[in-house]
Amino acid sequence: MSVNVLWAVEYEDKILWNGSRFFGWSHSSTLFYRISTSQCAGRPLSSSYYSPVTSSFENAIAAPIDVILEEREPGKLTAAILKKSSSVTRKAALLSSTFTKQGGRIVKVDTPKSPPKDKQADHVLEAQTLAKAFHKAGYKTTESLGSRILKGVKDIFNHHTNLVFVDTKINQAKGRAHRAAHAGKPHQIHPDAKAYMKENEIHHLGTQSAKNVESYLKDNGIHNVAVKEERQGALKTLKIKRERSLDIN
Repeated sequence: MSVNVLWAVEYEDKILWNGSRFFGWSHSSTLFYRISTSQCAGRPLSSSYYSPVTSSFENAIAAPIDVILEEREPGKLTAAILKKSSSVTRKAALLSSTFTKQGGRIVKVDTPKSPPKDKQADHVLEAQTLAKAFHKAGYKTTESLGSRILKGVKDIFNHHTNLVFVDTKINQAKGRAHRAAHAGKPHQIHPDAKAYMKENEIHHLGTQSAKNVESYLKDNGIHNVAVKEERQGALKTLKIKRERSLDIN
């Protein structure tokens, strides 16, 4: 089992480098991630260990974008494969909504003109949900799906209509909850993440994104990938009540 850590280095609100590293270290039940030496606007970033929170040093910010525990196999169709780079998704999310916790409640606020450092671009329809639906339909490798179809799916999945900015801790809690749900493991979802997922707009965006992917696949001769059903199953496991009035036929 490896740890796939997607992270980015930012400097003055610009993504200068992003990539992934694979580690399996742990300490006191908390995973730590190494940010390798790199150059950021002429400033060296020393190799260090960081927990999954934003860390500032030398006027640069390095932050894990997502953490996915999975077996690494050549060509495997994984959640990480379905995501575009952080710089692309954060730019796309500027065209969408922003949610944050204020006064003990989850509220919608104006989206800033540049990607906010204290928030992540959340894929409302989760990558692991989409990957799970593909696997159940027999598409377990990128080769089985084909490069053209994979590109089309990624374009829909990473479109701004499936992205919103949300507090980092809420996004991470949402991701952990979905991974547990798809693995059939009991999980106590964080109240803030649960409240966020119950927001009408979030439910609407997730439902529509699932339908958009299914529609694209059917137009290309693939009829057995049940993305919406997989998403609804995860929400049911997590006891997230559906807002039926917002379902789109």
